[in-house]
Amino acid sequence: MECLINGQKVDITEYQPDPLVQAVLISLFSWRRSNDDDGVQIPYRQGWWGDTFSSISGDQIGSRLWLLQREKLTRETVALAQAYAEESLQWMIDDALAVQINVEAWRDDGRLNMTIDIVQPGDKRSVEARFQDLWSLVNAIQ
Repeated sequence: MECLINGQKVDITEYQPDPLVQAVLISLFSWRRSNDDDGVQIPYRQGWWGDTFSSISGDQIGSRLWLLQREKLTRETVALAQAYAEESLQWMIDDALAVQINVEAWRDDGRLNMTIDIVQPGDKRSVEARFQDLWSLVNAIQ
């Protein structure tokens, strides 16, 4: 899958990102356990087993983007994708790795695209990641 990171087109299967970009990829593309009200029954709720033993209540790794696998790409689905991405990256603000995170998701010719801009503390350096056709990646993970 190709994406743009700070304006450069990269293949994320071969890219060796800086730690912040790597954290974004893990946060977005690891499966977070579904919430009780997501309509997923045990044992299919997914998630990393280590979250069970977190010392911080509610602390989870990954995103719930996987819940969108069989959905139609509607305005509501795009809004959910954006919310799931924001939720998965919130820990960066909580842990002071970022002072602001902007996520924008949109539908374009049957594709789900997303731009993430992370503003770091201190020098306010910004890291931007653009994902084109995120929809095919979400639906290919089965």
